Amino acid sequence: MNKKTIRKAETSKTRFLFLPFFCFLAFFGVLARPDLYGLDSYATWLFIRLGEEAPRLVFQDWALQLFSLLPDSLIVFKLVMFASFFFAVTTLFFLSLKCYGEKIAWKSLVLVLGLSPILLFEFAKFENELFCFPLLFVGFCFAFLGRNWLEQSIAFFAVGFAGLFWGGAYFFWLVLLPLVPLNFLGLVFVWQKFGSSLLSVFGNSAIESVSGLSFVMLFGWLACFPFIFLSRSWRLVVSFCLALGLGYLAPKFLVFLAPFVVIGVGLLLKKLPEKGLNPDYLVLGAVFLLFSFNIAVFMAPPTSFDWQNVDLVIQEQKNTGYPIKNDWSFGYWLKIKGIDTQSFGGGKNPNYQKIKKPYIALTEQNLKRIGCTRINGYESWARTATVYTCS
Repeated sequence: MNKKTIRKAETSKTRFLFLPFFCFLAFFGVLARPDLYGLDSYATWLFIRLGEEAPRLVFQDWALQLFSLLPDSLIVFKLVMFASFFFAVTTLFFLSLKCYGEKIAWKSLVLVLGLSPILLFEFAKFENELFCFPLLFVGFCFAFLGRNWLEQSIAFFAVGFAGLFWGGAYFFWLVLLPLVPLNFLGLVFVWQKFGSSLLSVFGNSAIESVSGLSFVMLFGWLACFPFIFLSRSWRLVVSFCLALGLGYLAPKFLVFLAPFVVIGVGLLLKKLPEKGLNPDYLVLGAVFLLFSFNIAVFMAPPTSFDWQNVDLVIQEQKNTGYPIKNDWSFGYWLKIKGIDTQSFGGGKNPNYQKIKKPYIALTEQNLKRIGCTRINGYESWARTATVYTCS
């Protein structure tokens, strides 16, 4: 090996060291938050803090065991989330690197993260899926790039291992079935073990799932989907259609599309120069969008206004001695502050009109119509919540 080749290899390795720094920048909105993003993230935090006394989580035992090992530290939670994000992004980078080379791999990474906030927002949630998604991407790499049955069998076991942390991961066996026929045995096994209860991961109906924000989050990736059909692999196309169908049925499964987007983006970046178009402008636009997504996740609920509302209702309880009633979306936030509430999950709010007075309410509903007195609440761009005294 001559000196020029050695120097080129060393330069390439140096560039790979930029990958952790890139992931840090792409994840800064999550890391910079003074708290956790979302609602169910606090259910996980409660389990870590209270153990068996916390509300029961619908998690696999392996996920519960892992969470039980973590200390009650926000810094540790953020490190776990970043490690999962870094592992997933590195796997997607490796996939593009093997398919298209280093130059396209870097650009593909920016486009996959910048054209849609799906990956950022999914990894911003402190839930059991954090342990699954990187393993699913590893499974895709071995399924798509594997040259023999032994390498493809690794895909089967990677998805099966991910399923120990989140039951929804088993559906990735279905996605990869055209690439790895062995997955059929796995699907038969989990259906016999879990049966129709496995379908509970779908949650909302298809119409509810693709409406509003879920469809907007997917929109940026749609432009890459036609290029997947140029891959000349009917197995990949069928797998992609299966992933798209699952994403249509449940928003949580939209993250299954990420490795397919890597393939589509790579083909897009190869075709644009052939048409005399410069793909760098698209990459620059994706960088701006990725920055915007980080601002959005940083400002997403719970915001400082939400915590001010929680603190206000706790103070009013101390002043009056009345019990606290709340919308379910505020439940875990109240519980993490040490308040015992029965409304903390499931998407069903209490019927305030039928609740026996007196009580204090934290709600987005207008309770003046039932004779409650409004206390000055705090409003944010994300929601308008108000504290009421009902006596």
